[in-house]
Amino acid sequence: MTVNELSTSIYQGVVLADSLRVQITTNQQEMSRLKLVGELVLAKDESDINQKIGDLEIILNKDLPHERAMLENDLSGERVKLDILSPLEQVGRITVSDKPVRPRKMRAATILTMFAFFCSLALVFILEYFRVNRAEITRRRNT
Repeated sequence: MTVNELSTSIYQGVVLADSLRVQITTNQQEMSRLKLVGELVLAKDESDINQKIGDLEIILNKDLPHERAMLENDLSGERVKLDILSPLEQVGRITVSDKPVRPRKMRAATILTMFAFFCSLALVFILEYFRVNRAEITRRRNT
C-alpha cells in the first residue's frame, strides 16, 4: 500500500509540476506579448511626437519669417506716416508749468446764468407777441 501511495504522490507531483510548467510558459508568453504591445505603443507614440515636432518646426520655419516680414511692413508704414507729417503737426516737447490753469467755475456759472436769462427773455417776448397777435395770425392763415 505504501508503494501505491508513493507512486500516486509521485504521479500527482509530476502532474502538478507539468501544470506549473504550462502555467509558467503561458505567463512567459503573456509577458512577452505585453512587452511587444508596450514597445509597439511606445514606438507609435514616439513617431507621433516626432511628427508633431516636425510639424511645429515647419510652422516655426514658415510662420516666423512671415510674421517678421509683416511686423517690418507695419513698422515701415508707421515710419512713412511719421515722415508725411507736416511741421505744423509736429509739436515738439511738452512743457508743464508749475501753476496749472484752475477752472473758473464762478465765471462759467455767471455766463450760463446770463445766457439762460436772455434766452428766457426772448422766449417770453415771442410768446407775448403770439398771444397779442393771435387773432391776426389765425386770420392770415385762413385766407
